[in-house]
Amino acid sequence: MKLFNTRKKGDQLVKAIRARGEKVTVDLGCGFRKKGNIGIDVTTEGTEADLVCHLGFEPLPLGDSTVDKIVCRDFLEHLPKGYYSESAKRLKYPIIDLMNEIWRVLRPGGTFTSRTPCHPHIEVHRDPTHLSVWTLESMDYFCGKYPVAKIYGVKEWFELVENQMEGFYLYAVLRKPKPVKDKAQPTEAGAPATPAT
Repeated sequence: MKLFNTRKKGDQLVKAIRARGEKVTVDLGCGFRKKGNIGIDVTTEGTEADLVCHLGFEPLPLGDSTVDKIVCRDFLEHLPKGYYSESAKRLKYPIIDLMNEIWRVLRPGGTFTSRTPCHPHIEVHRDPTHLSVWTLESMDYFCGKYPVAKIYGVKEWFELVENQMEGFYLYAVLRKPKPVKDKAQPTEAGAPATPAT
């Protein structure tokens, strides 16, 4: 039994954080320098992880729309872009699967912030544990610029808040949009309101 890799443990952590009046900030691939009040990594050994999860390969152990902010630094590049799954008999895309999970656990208006070594800088290729290459346009696939991403398995579109180079890092902030309210809601008298211009 994986003691830390349970949804129940994740739910307990979120509940305790909310009881303290804090927002829930999750650090994915937190390693030994967790930034947030919940750290998730593939192991607790040598990390400050509160929860263990095979990120990109299994669901995040958190409920739907329970997280205010997700951060990661020096993490996404360690996920492979794709592999063939014998059990599923198809190609699987861990990065896309993880981004779908990020969407699922974020509250509407919640943000995902990433710092990832970016092409063409040598840091992208120098580390032998880097399994994917990111560019200034990579996050566009999760923000609706390339509709083909839906065919690849991207389920929803984020809003791209920031996307820029920060040294050799791609610094990106994505936001889960809040639901759009109908502008033509009835007035107090029951007549339709005039849409704002």
